[in-house]
Amino acid sequence: MGTHIDMGAFENESALPVHFGPIEATVQNQRLLVKWGTLTETNNQYFDIEISADGKHFKKLATLPSLAPGGNSDLPLHYEYTMEAPEVMFLPVLLYLLFLCILANPKTRKLCLIMIIAATATLWGCSKSSSLPESVNAKIFLRIAQIDRDGKKEYSKTITVVNQ
Repeated sequence: MGTHIDMGAFENESALPVHFGPIEATVQNQRLLVKWGTLTETNNQYFDIEISADGKHFKKLATLPSLAPGGNSDLPLHYEYTMEAPEVMFLPVLLYLLFLCILANPKTRKLCLIMIIAATATLWGCSKSSSLPESVNAKIFLRIAQIDRDGKKEYSKTITVVNQ
């Protein structure tokens, strides 16, 4: 209008807090690897990685803080998250405990083995709540929630985890 420059459709558009770059997720040898990038970040605090078996009902898997100083960056940033399967994480601990049981007094060896079995069951049960779906061949959906310093949340696109 007149001498006023009209920016058209972009005139009142507010900036998104995070512009996501590529997102990829793979499962290989019972290990989930998630990689993503951001092109820019504004007022960003952290990211929640969320998974779903049906693409509709998501569960938080992990939280990673923003790499942007003060939550702001005009440069691309790269993020990575890895989750090991429970049996891989507990194996060294179990081997160490079994070694200690072997060295134990024969009278206390049985009690030691019972304690190891109980600890294994407890750790295994606790880990199931944050692990991948039972079948690694099942379709797994993943998205990343970006949370601002003021508590607002935005989501990345939803992707399908690739089984290798």
